[in-house]
Amino acid sequence: MKKSLLICGLLFAAFISFFNPLECQFNLSVPRTVNCMMILFLLVKFYTNREKISSVKLSKWETFLGAFLGLCLNLGHGLFKGSGFDIFYGSALAIAVSIFSTAFYVFFGIYVLKFFFCKTQEWLETESITRMGEKCRLFGYLIKHIKENRFSFYFLFFLVAWLLPFIINFPGFVMFDTRNQIDMYYHIPNHHTNASALLDSGQYITQHHSVPHTLFLGAIFDFGMKLFGTYEAGIFMYCIIQYVFMAAIVGYMFKSINCYLGTKWTLLGILLLGLHPFFPISAILITKDIWFCGLFIVYVLKYYELMRDPDKLRNKAFFVKFLALAILLILLRNNAFYSLILISFALLLFMKNRIHMIAYTCIFMVFSILYSSVLLPRFDISPGSPREMLSIPFQQTARYINEFPDEVTEEEKEIIGKIIDYEAASTQYDPELSDAVKDTYNKYATTDELKDYFGVWFKMLLKHPVVYIEAFIEQNYGYYYPGVKYPMTYDCDNDYSAKVAMRSDGIKTLNVEKPGFIQRGYYWVQYVAYHTPFLCLLTDTGSYMWLWLFLILLIIRKFENKKKYLLYYIPYFAYMILYLIGPANGTIYLRYVMPFIYTFPLALLPLFEYKAEKKIS
Repeated sequence: MKKSLLICGLLFAAFISFFNPLECQFNLSVPRTVNCMMILFLLVKFYTNREKISSVKLSKWETFLGAFLGLCLNLGHGLFKGSGFDIFYGSALAIAVSIFSTAFYVFFGIYVLKFFFCKTQEWLETESITRMGEKCRLFGYLIKHIKENRFSFYFLFFLVAWLLPFIINFPGFVMFDTRNQIDMYYHIPNHHTNASALLDSGQYITQHHSVPHTLFLGAIFDFGMKLFGTYEAGIFMYCIIQYVFMAAIVGYMFKSINCYLGTKWTLLGILLLGLHPFFPISAILITKDIWFCGLFIVYVLKYYELMRDPDKLRNKAFFVKFLALAILLILLRNNAFYSLILISFALLLFMKNRIHMIAYTCIFMVFSILYSSVLLPRFDISPGSPREMLSIPFQQTARYINEFPDEVTEEEKEIIGKIIDYEAASTQYDPELSDAVKDTYNKYATTDELKDYFGVWFKMLLKHPVVYIEAFIEQNYGYYYPGVKYPMTYDCDNDYSAKVAMRSDGIKTLNVEKPGFIQRGYYWVQYVAYHTPFLCLLTDTGSYMWLWLFLILLIIRKFENKKKYLLYYIPYFAYMILYLIGPANGTIYLRYVMPFIYTFPLALLPLFEYKAEKKIS
């Protein structure tokens, strides 16, 4: 009877996850978070001691965080439907529904926190036993090699596990950033060169995208064209290199943490990363983000080593490796510099060995400044547009213009119009994506004009601060709302659209074919993986922030050596802060959170490390 009810509940949850038929007049459909709630409650009801969960006592701060999770779930669900904040207080009935839904979500948030504390405590106190190999020959084979813990095994495993998706989607995936980078390389006018004040009208490469990656990508395309007379060969060669690189990096990650995860959890980890379609697809997606992601994995592994032994920074070999990783991250993403500064600042506050940390920080800072301000301009490579750092104020201005147009004076219109297109800000404003507004930025705007703009921006803030708060929340709520259904942006359809655009730009020898039957079939494999209850949380930005917060609470609550384990999460939050003030909400671009998805096993590592230390002691 219990199993029958559980199966029925799971099927119903999966049904509303994919088809989502439950709608009401407030456009509050059932999000996939609720599907996960339903399964969680069923599991608790049939397979967990509810008295143990009820007996968990939360502190005031823990209760507050659980309630805050509930508020974020309610807020994010309402905003994700695209109705804005009116959905919460647009009418008396909407307010009544909001009060009820908020109470429900707050209760659930607190309950989830209790469940999390209860189950992790049980897990920390019990010894893991691996019995999978006793019934399955394949599992037995994998467990045998996991126990040997050789890099070659993990490397070959991911090469083979990801091979079928690669073959199906041969020669690899092009995206719109690929288009812009190739246009830059071949000196074709494009979105980003049009947005920058070029140092040389004949040099279209700018610092908006990673310059080394743009040159590498263009060189591979050139090489494929010269050898085979088609850019498809270049796409394939690039994807092969990236595919092998990521298989090696992920293999290295599991080899490095096997001693903490143990056999069973390492097996589950490699199966998840080997079989979930996100990982093979991203490995053959032409983007700088996947290279950044691979290096981020290695950086976090080295960072963990430093947390375990702060004196490692005195070791010349470790110092050089850690510094080289920081420089490579800076070369691949512009915002990496600011994240690394935040990480270094935090370490300087908490580490005793400050001299080497100061030296490390100064070196990568000097390199970054010389690279972007001296070396690249020497080759007439223009800086990226300042608009990339102004997404939040531009969005706030646009929302103000939309909600209070009668309060904007002619003088304020003129000042705003010197920075962004006033009409576009009033008609094309998208609460979750700043591109429509920031793309109208005047690339020739002077420093004085920017100062005048921020003067107007500040006056508007004082008049209607709530509008600014709403604009900020709608711009980034996806980063703390675990319930978003991501659009399928990395698939055969996106690849086809990007290639069509590249042909229109003048890349005529690029073969463009509509996705075939097999490619469409794999598209649906991706769709199912991205929407299946619980499994969907792997590709959900908001789930990671809450995972880190829950783990931090657990460390504060249970662990003896709190300082070391809390420092483990600084890199994750340092990068998340940069995304919170970025151009797009977490509901839009999954590639922004690739580093968090790939390092999911590393985020859980403190739990396994603590358990291993307790076992030894």
